[in-house]
Amino acid sequence: MGGKKTSALQHSDLYRRAQALVKQRAVAGQSLSPDELAQLIEEFNIYQVELEIQNEELRQAQLELETSRRKYYELYDFAPSGYLTLDEKGVITEANLAAGEMLGGARQGLMGQSLSAFILPEDQDIFYHHWRNLIAVKEKQLCRLCLLSRTGQFVHVQLQTIRCEADDRCAPRFLVVLHDLSRLIVAEKELRDSELKFRTIANYTCNWEYWIRPDGRLNYTSTSCEAFTGYNVDDFMENPQLLVATVAPDDRDFFSNHLTADLSSPEVKTFDHQLRTKDGERKWVSHTCQAVYDRFGKFLGRRASVLDITARKVLEEKLLDSQKLMRVALDASSDGMWDRDLLTGTVFYGENWYKKLGYTREYAEEQGLSWDNLLHEDDRAKAAQALEDHLSGKTRRYKVEFRMLNSQGQWQWFLSRGKILEYDASGQPARLVGTHEDITDRKCFEAELQQARQDLEAKVQARTRDLEDTNTALNILLKKRTRDRSELEKHIVLTLAQVVEPYMEKLKGSRLSREQQEVLHIMDVNLQELTSSFGTSLADLSMQLTPMQNQVANLVKIGKQTKEMAEL
Repeated sequence: MGGKKTSALQHSDLYRRAQALVKQRAVAGQSLSPDELAQLIEEFNIYQVELEIQNEELRQAQLELETSRRKYYELYDFAPSGYLTLDEKGVITEANLAAGEMLGGARQGLMGQSLSAFILPEDQDIFYHHWRNLIAVKEKQLCRLCLLSRTGQFVHVQLQTIRCEADDRCAPRFLVVLHDLSRLIVAEKELRDSELKFRTIANYTCNWEYWIRPDGRLNYTSTSCEAFTGYNVDDFMENPQLLVATVAPDDRDFFSNHLTADLSSPEVKTFDHQLRTKDGERKWVSHTCQAVYDRFGKFLGRRASVLDITARKVLEEKLLDSQKLMRVALDASSDGMWDRDLLTGTVFYGENWYKKLGYTREYAEEQGLSWDNLLHEDDRAKAAQALEDHLSGKTRRYKVEFRMLNSQGQWQWFLSRGKILEYDASGQPARLVGTHEDITDRKCFEAELQQARQDLEAKVQARTRDLEDTNTALNILLKKRTRDRSELEKHIVLTLAQVVEPYMEKLKGSRLSREQQEVLHIMDVNLQELTSSFGTSLADLSMQLTPMQNQVANLVKIGKQTKEMAEL
């Protein structure tokens, strides 16, 4: 900048000298010579170029200054922390956007306000001592206090203040940085609550929780250890060997190998073992543990959870005894019982199950004989479908008939009945129990009955054919009989019409005594009853000939001559 000022002075001096020289020549009536004028112009051009260079440098410096100032304001205004500039009385002279947001208003509205006006009354003493220390020692000061924004919200901040030294032209200024601690305080509270929650869960859980470090020592144990072993937390933390020593002697070697071999294994380990308490009591526990790592993948040891299952073990033993009794009862009351574990696929068969097929348990187990490989192939699909229907809930019980191969190589019929007895935690069938009933005799009887039915049906069919033939012959005879009857009826009717009726009419017209008339009437009634079944035919024939004609026709039939017929 000094060079630029010097050049400008030189240019001004050159301009004044040239102006004086021109005036002097003008007074003397002389003009500048061409050489002087050229020299003067050349000097002016040189100085003009220098001025242009200086102006360009000045503009560039101004741009750099403006850029630097803009960057400063961007860093100041958009900083995540609140920035305030205070005068020596603590009045706000400048504020960035974050400070305005903290104090609940536009930053222009903060100008001229005292910072202490935003501090809670109970924290005013903190700010007072903070400000006095700042004035006295002239070093950076820190404090924590709570601000009350214009919107009525509390803002916990860390106040960091530094003093900007004053010069002769400026009064002292103080730069204040406000760090919002609201989230930090919330996070600290959440951390304390989380730690309290963790310790409450860990210490007051029914299980015994502990954490083994990579070196095999205990890093943490819950207070439940005393209820499990009789030893308290301090006993375990002071004696690293106590963890193994509390394991029952029968399981101690296994547990020691587990700690040394599986400590860093990522696999979750679960097993049951016994503990020996401080009083010598034995307890069954279920041990579950897994490796733990920090967020960077560093191995931190093994986390274990121990559950007291003594009551469950006692119940399981009672249940096993109950199952044994049930199996014996079912086996004794049937031709064989079976108990299938649907989760593992293992099956228990009763003694009668083997005996009914002619096998012994030892032989069947040695040869690997089971329902699956003794079942007849033709019955396999039917049995599988019956099982699927029951497991899916379509049927209330499993029921199916099938054949099995006995020790004599013959197929033996059985009726199997069963029902789901247990379900797993997800509600799926876990155990199916049932019995066998030998129905071979029934099946043989059914086969014989079926054969007898088939034979009877064959005989019935043959007899039916015979009856059909007889019926045909009878139909023919019946038709002939009907024709003969019709002919007979016609013959009787014709005879009565031709022979009897004319004489009966003649007698009715003759002179008869009362007794004779009575007899004649009786004969007429009886004759009508006799011919009532075919009276229609008689009437029809009677309408064809008159009595006289019927009489003449009858006389002709018996061979009478004309003279004889006239006399009659």
